[in-house]
Amino acid sequence: MSNYSKITYNSPNLIKRLSHRSRFTHYGNSIYNSSKKYDKKLKFLDYGAGDGFMFIHLKKYSNINLSLFGYEPSEGQYNDLKKNLEEHNLNVCCLQELDEEKFDIILCSEVLEHFTDENVVINLKKITKILNKQGTLIVSVPLETGLSGLLKNLVRVLIRASHVGLTLNTLIKCFFDSPIPRSNDEYINSHIGFSSKKFERILLKSGLKISKKYYSPLPVLKYLLNSQVIFECHHQKTTC
Repeated sequence: MSNYSKITYNSPNLIKRLSHRSRFTHYGNSIYNSSKKYDKKLKFLDYGAGDGFMFIHLKKYSNINLSLFGYEPSEGQYNDLKKNLEEHNLNVCCLQELDEEKFDIILCSEVLEHFTDENVVINLKKITKILNKQGTLIVSVPLETGLSGLLKNLVRVLIRASHVGLTLNTLIKCFFDSPIPRSNDEYINSHIGFSSKKFERILLKSGLKISKKYYSPLPVLKYLLNSQVIFECHHQKTTC
């Protein structure tokens, strides 16, 4: 498996491993609940599919009726994606580019926090363009501010896995959700400076409405103490 698996769902750190595996369970349940509303076979796209773990996880849902697609523009990860899916004998159409094809359910999991605000907008435009009118978008981003962000960063320091840009000053700013300058790189590895609340505001301006918002791994604790926030979105209804 790729290095991504070792720092997420296969992490040697028990807390990280359980946290990341929990979000895949939430995604699977959301995808299943969205698909069972229809009698027809639906088209599902994992936007930024990484190593394809979501497709492996979906094997647990034996009665789910989906055509599976994985979009991964990075050549290296695209090759890993194809290899992993072949090893697990999964029938998934792997895409390195997107065309005019439409999808009924799209998952964008832990992807958009790695971009500048401008590139988040660009990616959301791509997603809304390929999402069917009645389709569902499930998008998740990490909680990196408030108490959740403070504890995350302290754990990262303890296990020697802190992100670039973490200092005492930025740690305090993360806690209060104060603006922190981020890199303008095409892909931003560090989570330092990412705000899920700011992301939510961008999401609401993208032509989508948030139908449901919940948290992982402990939904009852909401923003206070969790690792990720998950949004279920649909196209905004327009009136003539």
